[in-house]
Amino acid sequence: MKLFPLFLLLLGSLPAACASFVYETDTEFISSGDFNGDGLPDVLVLDKATGNVRVGYQDNLSALNWSAPLVTGVAQVTGCGVEHFLSGARDALAITASDLNRVYLFDLSNSNSVAPPVVVTPAGLGPHALTGLASPFGGAPLPYASLAVASSLNNAPAERLDLLTLHNGGLALPAVQVGESGAFERLNELQLGAGTPSVAVGLVRGSTDTLRAWGFTNIAEIEFSRSNLPSGGDYVFGTFTNEALPRFVFYVPGQSNLVIQPLESTTNGLDFSAGFQVSFTQAVQRVFYTQLGGDGTLLIQFGDGMLGARPSSGGNTLSNLFHFS
Repeated sequence: MKLFPLFLLLLGSLPAACASFVYETDTEFISSGDFNGDGLPDVLVLDKATGNVRVGYQDNLSALNWSAPLVTGVAQVTGCGVEHFLSGARDALAITASDLNRVYLFDLSNSNSVAPPVVVTPAGLGPHALTGLASPFGGAPLPYASLAVASSLNNAPAERLDLLTLHNGGLALPAVQVGESGAFERLNELQLGAGTPSVAVGLVRGSTDTLRAWGFTNIAEIEFSRSNLPSGGDYVFGTFTNEALPRFVFYVPGQSNLVIQPLESTTNGLDFSAGFQVSFTQAVQRVFYTQLGGDGTLLIQFGDGMLGARPSSGGNTLSNLFHFS
């Protein structure tokens, strides 16, 4: 089954106000954002090898009007983020590559061409993953999103995460820098409610993987983590049935299990509860999250089709909603 047509529908249904989760396949980054400032979420597909971008601009009839391939000039892209990097009124694209040693910010409001990038140079060498943070220090979102960039070619510790605050025109000022124990990949923004700080979530790779969420409200600190995940895995998160805190779905592409764990508030902050595991008879290729009918839904992609499912409210089961090939 081809992922591309289905994903257009999936991303087109996302609320424009949600932080843009960036999905990654072997060949593409896929995300959504309001790139032309009309209040409607658009679809973004970025080819890793060439760096070329196509944007599906959503109209009032929910149709997607596709741009020409937009040339970024960055080959072998390793990191992609969507946020209000260049304007408080619309989203922009941030990309990097391991040998680029900088981050390029692109205004994608023009469907026919892309202007030269705004260049941001993080302090870390070898930037390879990034995400935008709308409000890393809490309170109202900043006029321009901040940028969290992971890099891997530094003096010890080799891996580190830099937080840069952006200002008008893409001027970047270093804010915070922390070391990591391994390659910090698959970065995404998580904000747990209006006025709460944005955190940078990602996977620290190793013999086993660890999910970490870095917060920057006062000092850089780990807000929550999940260790001993299978190596080479991925994740997605979202809320279901009016839950206040999201559930995380952990999986390894090509294997047949999902682990679904909710975040919960404890006396020491946020932590994961026990959750539950789901096994399938086929290998899971990718898991996506969307909102259908006002509630969160998982779209689980297999080689021959897609399953729509939702965790039961307060329970440890996965309810199947639909399946199609």
